[in-house]
Amino acid sequence: MWTRDDFSFDGRYYKVTDAVMQPKPITRPRPVIYAGGESEAAKNLIAAKCDAYVMHGDEPQIIAAKIRDMKERRERFELPPMQFGIAAYTIVRGTEAEARKEIERITDVRQSAAGNANYEQWLAGT
Repeated sequence: MWTRDDFSFDGRYYKVTDAVMQPKPITRPRPVIYAGGESEAAKNLIAAKCDAYVMHGDEPQIIAAKIRDMKERRERFELPPMQFGIAAYTIVRGTEAEARKEIERITDVRQSAAGNANYEQWLAGT
């Protein structure tokens, strides 16, 4: 789909018939593949198959350690250097007090106990 129209594929996990994707990616031979993950399996897969590692925001020394780790993993595969990115969020309100109130609202795990339970389950499996 990245290189031609009317793409068809019939494989083990999925089937696509006469798909068209427009516009085509401008990067060659394919778009940059970004991925994030904290498990050993995820980090090894990302180092071997992806172009960029995306992390959650953290203290600079933690980010530096993650970058060092991923660079070492990448070198073991004898692949070119990766790109790195950090997911970031901005809260914009009329006053600092309103911004802090919004931070409290979106980080209050009690208001969404089911969502927090799902998040805790995800953390336990990471």
